[in-house]
Amino acid sequence: MISPPTFPGGSEPRRHVMPILVVVVYVLLWGFEGAARKWVPGLESILYVARDAFIAVALIVTLLGSSRTRRQPAVVWAFIGIVILMSSLSIIMGSPVAVGIIGARSYLAPVLLVVFVLSCERSDIFFLPTLRTICVIALVNVPVTVVQVLSSPAAVINKQVGDGTAYFVNPGDIVRASGTFSSPLGHTQLQPLALAAAIVALHSRSVSRWLSVPTLFGVALMTLLSGSRGAVISDLVVVVVYLLALVTMATFRSLLTAFTAIGTLVLLVVVTVTVFPAVIQSFLTRIDQASRAEDVSGRVLGNTFDFLTTPLSMLGSGAGSASTAAQNLGVGVAVENDMPRWVTELGVLGFALCVLRLAAGVYFVAAILRGPRRGSLAIMMFSAVLAPVALTGVITLTPSSQGAFAIALSLYMIAIRDRADHSPPSAQFGSVDATGMSLVGATASRDLRNDG
Repeated sequence: MISPPTFPGGSEPRRHVMPILVVVVYVLLWGFEGAARKWVPGLESILYVARDAFIAVALIVTLLGSSRTRRQPAVVWAFIGIVILMSSLSIIMGSPVAVGIIGARSYLAPVLLVVFVLSCERSDIFFLPTLRTICVIALVNVPVTVVQVLSSPAAVINKQVGDGTAYFVNPGDIVRASGTFSSPLGHTQLQPLALAAAIVALHSRSVSRWLSVPTLFGVALMTLLSGSRGAVISDLVVVVVYLLALVTMATFRSLLTAFTAIGTLVLLVVVTVTVFPAVIQSFLTRIDQASRAEDVSGRVLGNTFDFLTTPLSMLGSGAGSASTAAQNLGVGVAVENDMPRWVTELGVLGFALCVLRLAAGVYFVAAILRGPRRGSLAIMMFSAVLAPVALTGVITLTPSSQGAFAIALSLYMIAIRDRADHSPPSAQFGSVDATGMSLVGATASRDLRNDG
């Protein structure tokens, strides 16, 4: 059976309260800053940068004000320093200050939260609060999503930042839901992250099932109504990996859970199609139109390997020079896909980051294939979130995508560190790690049978 996590869920020493609060506020800002930017006048610009400014200040205060911080590899600080230096040089050479700052932010934002979490005395204290916060964000987005897809593109609920109407509309005037995010991309990236978080929380002694179970159903409903192929594919990856974990355990209870999950999913699809026929039909029509109009496999391969044919210079054109901000200011042409943009902006460093990113994607796939007998449920679930993003998704395109990647990678790194702390190499079998699944091998199968 899948063993529940043992991450701390009770009261924490006072010195841990503020770091936990910092992470929770960061996750809440990621989930709700888009709503405030869309629906509260005057907050568009402030909340565009507030989250990353907040975590940067928190990181500096932690590093300077605490003697209990953990050292990070020198390569992390070298990367941060090089990006800041290249952005500064770009500004000195004539690039607008706003473009340089936004460019630097796009590369640093995905790592700031990770560095903060891993720099603190104990990283495991962040795990359960982060899971709970993600579940809350998902649950809030469920009714918002339903109202958005049932409302006209011009309705207030579908207002976009800087515009009065939704600009992603499927056939039949059915909007692509953006939820509490500034665009549908943020809503799409919430769903696999929330699904993975809810699955791990479901196997926790410290997270109420009144939170995790509704989140699972809510994410499934949002995925069916979202109008996003990316959301469907990303969620299916997470579900398949979860079923793989259950089947691999090969206990009666895990197999029963797998069959129950499949049956429940099929029932939810039937109910959703019955209750929201117009929305589902619009989604299916869009999928059909898109498959006719584009080479889907070619697009996916292009997202992964186009950087190899991107013109390469030593230093690139400067961080942010190929961003939408640069295009809006008339000083550049936006490159939508991450990796060609990295090569264009950062040159040789960008090319190296692309290679490293693909290697990381392969590593996440390997972490999934190692299975629960050599890993943990949390490692598998967040690898399932990160692998598609690393191989063919977007990380630095928007603040929402930067935040989603940072949160998922932080949870993954916590799971990795906690497993290493609680399971030394000499005792890799039979122990229960802190992230949701027994570290079991042949010598521990007896424990599984007794537990199941």
